[in-house]
Amino acid sequence: MDTYGDGTHIWKVADLWEAAKNIEPVMTHLTEIADIEALLDSHCWSAGPMSVREILEHADRIANADLSCPIILTPDGAIADGCHRLIKALKEGRKFLPIIKLPSMPEPIKKQEEPYLSAQCEKADKDLGAFQKDLETLINYHSIENLVNEPDFTIARFLVDCLRSWQGNVGGDKLDFNLTIRF
Repeated sequence: MDTYGDGTHIWKVADLWEAAKNIEPVMTHLTEIADIEALLDSHCWSAGPMSVREILEHADRIANADLSCPIILTPDGAIADGCHRLIKALKEGRKFLPIIKLPSMPEPIKKQEEPYLSAQCEKADKDLGAFQKDLETLINYHSIENLVNEPDFTIARFLVDCLRSWQGNVGGDKLDFNLTIRF
């Protein structure tokens, strides 16, 4: 099952296509895709460096991508479906692709619950946002998501939620990352 995740929710790609079925695609210049630069520097299909097998699979999917099929964007402009098509278009030097921008997202198949945050935890929670992004990058780099079969953002969110839980139970009103951890 193909899925798209934004770090908080996960959707089935089939549900995104269902939500897009009555929206007319618009031929759009590739430079107008909001997250194209971020995509070019990301590991969009894996947690980091891919195996040769994975590279071959994606190379085939890129080569066979149907450029007449629209790219689906979220309301914020993120690519929810169509990375293989976009890469093929860039490789071929195309300037325009059909785009469908969803006005709203359908119901996700998985919601990650927000942890309860007391007033004194709000600043720590804000600071943890940057930490979570750094953690996602680190998880991607080391391909950890392949070990546990979960997306990098889900693992990072879980670990940050563990820190929040720890902070709420034993850490007082301030997170202190100067920990000594012994195994």
